[in-house]
Amino acid sequence: MEDPMEVIDYLSNPLVIPFIIFSDINMPKLNGFELREQILANPEISSKCVPYIFLSTSKIPENVLKAYSCYLPGYFKKEDDFTKFRTVISTILDYWFTSLTPTNSL
Repeated sequence: MEDPMEVIDYLSNPLVIPFIIFSDINMPKLNGFELREQILANPEISSKCVPYIFLSTSKIPENVLKAYSCYLPGYFKKEDDFTKFRTVISTILDYWFTSLTPTNSL
């Protein structure tokens, strides 16, 4: 989604059950931390138990610490090299395809 302001409305739809949410920290209008807080505060969305992953260029230790304080299951650095980036994405997806969550174990 291009506009993070539309995410909450989209995810609130009961017919929408995403597999995973990739978010950056630095987004226009609403940063990744604010979006995560809104998702956690919304029972319709948080009950879907969708993994919320930060994928960011930032490796600042304060951002990583803050991310995990938002009950994040993962924080990954965006790699500049496409092959490395593809490996990171593949590793994340492999993990979550294998992991059981309330939405994929039914």
